[in-house]
Amino acid sequence: MYHSSYSMGAAEGAAVVAVFLVFMGLVLLGSIAMYVITAFLLSRIFKKAGVASWKAWIPIYNTWRLLEFGGQYGWWALLPLVASIFAGIISLPASDSSFGISAAEIFGDLILLGGALTYYVFWALAAYAIGLKLQKEGVFVLWAIFLPIVWMIWLAFDKSTWNESAGAARLDTPDFDPAEVSDETTVVEETIETIIGDEPAKEAKKDNN
Repeated sequence: MYHSSYSMGAAEGAAVVAVFLVFMGLVLLGSIAMYVITAFLLSRIFKKAGVASWKAWIPIYNTWRLLEFGGQYGWWALLPLVASIFAGIISLPASDSSFGISAAEIFGDLILLGGALTYYVFWALAAYAIGLKLQKEGVFVLWAIFLPIVWMIWLAFDKSTWNESAGAARLDTPDFDPAEVSDETTVVEETIETIIGDEPAKEAKKDNN
């Protein structure tokens, strides 16, 4: 009887571990897929802004550059990371407390929230300026605020061109003149376009030819 109960417990434990590993695997694959899609879309926006498209594939730095050509300081991209580290340092002494949530933990959470909100405000301001520079009305920024993926897809695939005189002045130095942006795609872009069936890009190429 004891042996049977032990075997059933071990089997249930193994099943739980298996389900957990599958779940974590799916989360990891989803995260990788989202990173690839986001970086690809940003690479097309970067190209319109006169920034080398490969820079859109570097985490944190891609946000730094987006903020800069959107007229905001690039180091705002580090704010969530700095806030997380600072909040962790503050909350660490109270983490072993058995008296519920401490004042230090509450303060740490407020730092996290404040850092995230502050960063998001400057990101939205950059998105607003980028929209203006790519011939969009000011209200277009609402897509960036509520559905950023739609904002990126729209700007990545429409035929808008960069107008430096619109919106806030960029704070970076472009890698090349946005007015001389080539319609040629990189190997990575061509591969992803094939996978996702990028019809707008294909039609644009046909029109240019």
